[in-house]
Amino acid sequence: MTKNEVLPLCISGLSLLVSIISAIRASKASAIANMLRPERNELALRQERSSEHVVFAQKLLAVKESLEGSLSEFVTEVGRAYNKIADTLDLYDTQRNRTRRLGHIYRTFCNLIYAGLSSQLVW
Repeated sequence: MTKNEVLPLCISGLSLLVSIISAIRASKASAIANMLRPERNELALRQERSSEHVVFAQKLLAVKESLEGSLSEFVTEVGRAYNKIADTLDLYDTQRNRTRRLGHIYRTFCNLIYAGLSSQLVW
């Protein structure tokens, strides 16, 4: 072998060695990427769900705020209806001079119903 033949063989050998090392590193990187793929998929799914959750939470907050505005109005109207029914019962009471008028009995009855159902109304 001459000097001119050895140099290309050395370069070819080094190229082969570099190719083998590159292939080994690429297979290790591929193995690591395959190992991390399920985690990436799970993180992507979580991110997608959290973005959907944000939209739901914003809409829920908007509904809650609109209902809070209506709640005081609702309580006022319920109070008016409650008192109007009691006053109407007092108008039709035939024995108005007794100590417990019909309106008083009605209010007591409503309070008993509320006390019985209050644990269910809380949640």
